[in-house]
Amino acid sequence: MSRFTDKMFDSARTSTKGMVTGEPVEAVRHTWLEVHERARRIAGGLAAAGVGPGDAVGVLAGAPVEIAPTAQALWMRGASLTMLHQPTPRTDLEHWAKDTANVIDMIEAKAVVVSDPFLLAVPILKERGVTVLTVEELLTADPVDPVETGEDDVALMQLTSGSTGSPKAVVITHRNIHSNAEAMFIGAEYDVETDVMVSWLPCFHDMGMVGFLTIPMYFGAELVKVTPMDFLRDTLLWAKLIDKY
Repeated sequence: MSRFTDKMFDSARTSTKGMVTGEPVEAVRHTWLEVHERARRIAGGLAAAGVGPGDAVGVLAGAPVEIAPTAQALWMRGASLTMLHQPTPRTDLEHWAKDTANVIDMIEAKAVVVSDPFLLAVPILKERGVTVLTVEELLTADPVDPVETGEDDVALMQLTSGSTGSPKAVVITHRNIHSNAEAMFIGAEYDVETDVMVSWLPCFHDMGMVGFLTIPMYFGAELVKVTPMDFLRDTLLWAKLIDKY
């Protein structure tokens, strides 16, 4: 039994909190139950694609509103998540595709889940023999219930930056995430009923993915999540959102 997924699914059913995305243009709030129900549909699509316990899946997506249910869906299937490094407008796509293919081979990925704004990468990945699934397609599936997962199952393979060589994958288990999440909330003296988390950190970064997406989803904490591009367009945005929420 995974205490990590058990508590995350229980928080979805019992918490009234949720995740706000879309700032500063159009704020949209989804409760954690709504995120959970979307995850069940994505999990249905993953099941239909043959993704199951022990499989590794890469994710190339930019919107937190899609990353949250996709991550939860992978954990529902007993699979592990690897957030792939994202190309920027100045990235050499051919070079990026080669590096990404190396990462996909390294983690032995069953598939890669892709969504906006990276759909242009789909044909490049397919040319290299990668099985590509889109969030839009996965959401059309019938919902499924989570499979049983264990404490020592792999939940996340976090990529290192690759600044001194090819990125390496750090294996993080369900037990690891549970222990870190509980310790972080104790250390921060976080009050789920009154406190709000606000972040612009990217989800391919461990602090952005774990500290400011997975952990609030696990506890059912209120989260306001924008993207790094939102922050770069207005570096005062973070302070404005802290003040607003």
